[in-house]
Amino acid sequence: MISHSTLGAPRRSLALIICLALAACADGLPNLGLSCGADPGTPLPVAMSGPAMVVKVRINDVPQTFMIDTGGARSVIERRSALAMGLMHKISSVVVQDVAGQRSVDVVGVDRLRIGEFTFDDQQLLIGDGLPIDGIIGLDILARFDLDIDEPHGRMSVYRHGLCKGVSPNIGAPMLEMEAIRGIRDAKDPFTGTAPFLMVAAKLNGVYSLAMLDTGALGGSIVSQRFADAAGVTNDKLGGDTQIPTKGLGPRINLARHRFEALDIGGELFERPYLLVSPDPDARFPMVLGHDYFLTHRVWFNFASDRVFSVPAQPRIAPKG
Repeated sequence: MISHSTLGAPRRSLALIICLALAACADGLPNLGLSCGADPGTPLPVAMSGPAMVVKVRINDVPQTFMIDTGGARSVIERRSALAMGLMHKISSVVVQDVAGQRSVDVVGVDRLRIGEFTFDDQQLLIGDGLPIDGIIGLDILARFDLDIDEPHGRMSVYRHGLCKGVSPNIGAPMLEMEAIRGIRDAKDPFTGTAPFLMVAAKLNGVYSLAMLDTGALGGSIVSQRFADAAGVTNDKLGGDTQIPTKGLGPRINLARHRFEALDIGGELFERPYLLVSPDPDARFPMVLGHDYFLTHRVWFNFASDRVFSVPAQPRIAPKG
């Protein structure tokens, strides 16, 4: 987990959920040509459920609870929820590519998906099996807006009109703008170049690479084995580390919980952070900034202009009683 000298001791790692949404093909992702201008923002009815930020939605007027997942390209509905709502007669399939290889995944159509005051008609949702929640809201919906995610205080707002060029978020405190690009330009994996993942510069033990910001990485921030190797942490140095098993969708693997020397994210230095190291040789992202980062930061995503802003926040105070 990321630890910071001003943010207190790191929390124990939770089981990582590998979301099926991350494996989705890029078809049907939104046009991100948003206009800019004045926009007061619209709060979403979110809450914190353990490490997950969840939101109340209505699928064809049936209330459901979905997780906010900035690391998921496509939105997902759990199969048992789709069955309970009688949606399975609208099922089809798509071919996706993930760490388990190429495979077919079921897709279901819904007439209406409502989140707060926003209604999305004729949505296609991937079907998940074994999700611990009714579903996931991914970037096919989230990237249509600017996002202001404040997990430390359990709040999230969306903006129909993104920030204008050269304008920073006005939240009453200065936010650090982090150099960002969209996806990874990789001819072998066009999915990561077309899906609207926003990547920021990360320097681990003095070595530069890229990190994707993922509210769905509930177990904590993850480093690929390739990035760890480049940073001087080879497999033989992970042998004595605690092994954290993944939980949820995708192949089951163990992640080593290792203390690195230093991590720099956009100019913010984290000294001797704990990070999870994935043994997956085909990991799409060099690094994923997960729950431990969002727990202590307010983050603003501006998808139209590929901009990310962040500011450290006070740790959430546990309720009394």
